[in-house]
Amino acid sequence: METVRASATVHPEASRKFAARRRVVVFAEYFPPYIGSDRRLFHLISNLRRWDPEYLVTPPLRVITRRCEPGLFAYAEKFRNDDRDVRFDGISGRYLSLPSFIHHLFRCGGLRLQIGYAMAIPILVRKALRRIYKAHPSAIVIGHPSFITGVVGILCAKLARLPVLLDYPDAWTPLAIETSGHRGNWIPRMMRRIEQFVARRPDRITCITRRLAERVRADGATAPIAIVPNGVDLQTFSERNCATRTSGTFRVLYSGRLEKWAGTDDLVDVIERVCSSIGHRAHFMFVGDGGGAGELRKNIAARNLDPYCTFFGFQPYEAMPALLAQCDLAVVPFPDTETTRVSQPCKIFEYMAMAKPVIAADLPGIREVIPANAAIWIKDIAAEALAEKILELEQDRLGCSRLAEAGYRTVRDNFPWELLSATFERELDVVSPQSVEQHAAGLELAAS
Repeated sequence: METVRASATVHPEASRKFAARRRVVVFAEYFPPYIGSDRRLFHLISNLRRWDPEYLVTPPLRVITRRCEPGLFAYAEKFRNDDRDVRFDGISGRYLSLPSFIHHLFRCGGLRLQIGYAMAIPILVRKALRRIYKAHPSAIVIGHPSFITGVVGILCAKLARLPVLLDYPDAWTPLAIETSGHRGNWIPRMMRRIEQFVARRPDRITCITRRLAERVRADGATAPIAIVPNGVDLQTFSERNCATRTSGTFRVLYSGRLEKWAGTDDLVDVIERVCSSIGHRAHFMFVGDGGGAGELRKNIAARNLDPYCTFFGFQPYEAMPALLAQCDLAVVPFPDTETTRVSQPCKIFEYMAMAKPVIAADLPGIREVIPANAAIWIKDIAAEALAEKILELEQDRLGCSRLAEAGYRTVRDNFPWELLSATFERELDVVSPQSVEQHAAGLELAAS
């Protein structure tokens, strides 16, 4: 078994014994969690009080096709040939593997990708069912309505006669197309149909925003939908745990995926406008990776803006608080797209928990939960408007402090993961009201 080092802050709940509780099998793409939606799922699951979770991890489509950042290539190897057990923060999981030749088919694309997909699903379902029959769970949680994980989870639940709670962290198909680079006519259509297949079959659904719930309902979902927004780990993201700032430079942070859909392309113009006005009084920090990282760095270098920027690359979760502590302002420059309109990034809650002022795109999903006074909002975010607000805040440190305090109070009072997990757990209790013994008998019947 592979044991992964726990994150810097381990909650008491994460390492407690689960023996007396009902069991739930969680289908996921990344374990340990990789970025926002995976981290969301992990916090919701690890803070459960009445359930004993076990992860079944299937290969993410963008990883097995290698349409991902190079840093994830090694992750694909966890799904090759032999299943592997893993344990992280007191929770057990298993990577469900595929033969090497199926990995090759996925990487070829086109018709071979379709053949590989058709061969992979029954293999993964068979392996997952073996674990389910052994675990005797009372319910299944599917962490994403995705094209492998979502389908395998739904099929297993129906075959094992288990109730399903589906968590919806994003507008899945648009996000997958934007991050993986899949283009053309048939691939988006196929992805949307697969997502709709998954969305129409759970017993209950949780969504991060009302806007996303409306989209899911429009796709034909009939199950009850509860809103469980994103949140923050207040023990990890606390400025008390980090060193005090030593530089007088006004540091502006962008963290997350470096992709066009996330608005990073326009940041080159922002940097040029700000630094042409105040020079080295400002400095821009980039934390993250993605398909647009190389192009962004090239464009910054082409305008001789390198001295005003530092790229930290992808950083592990436990390293983020120290990096956030070194900035004076965080920006969320999402453009208005099908993906971002319904989104609610975890990072905005983490910035606020660290008492950092935030400038964010004025998008419906974010504004559902963050009040007007907790951030500076920009509609139809563009380089000129964003640069202007950065320059204003550089001159108004008192204004920065007021924003930071309002944001901190908002997340402290409303968005700790412990509170949100309690809401999620109530949905899980409703989806499976039967006892452990009743579900064990049902599983034995299904297995026979």
